[in-house]
Amino acid sequence: MGKKLRHFRNRIEELWRNHKLLIIVLAGALLFDTLTTIYFMIYDGGIEAEIHPLVRHSALLLGPVAGTFLSAFLFKIVVGVLLAAYLRSIRILVLTTPAITSILAGFFNLFG
Repeated sequence: MGKKLRHFRNRIEELWRNHKLLIIVLAGALLFDTLTTIYFMIYDGGIEAEIHPLVRHSALLLGPVAGTFLSAFLFKIVVGVLLAAYLRSIRILVLTTPAITSILAGFFNLFG
């Protein structure tokens, strides 16, 4: 078990060395989407209007700020980085697709 864990840790370190900018862009996009989702839940549509089931349910359980931050930012960034480390052949897609989607979702939260 220790060898596999070390191997995966090396993959994450290699991912950070080679794709640091994409990870930062993904984190920024997810943060933008998270903050606009919190704004949307508090001032516009309410928690019940959120269409992403994980975000909606965690916001119902933990509140619109903590629940949304946990599910819309932390969970997605961890899963994105782990998937990018594991799926080496498509890691650029794994990092850029959710970044683009999150930026579009953030603008939809503000102006949609």
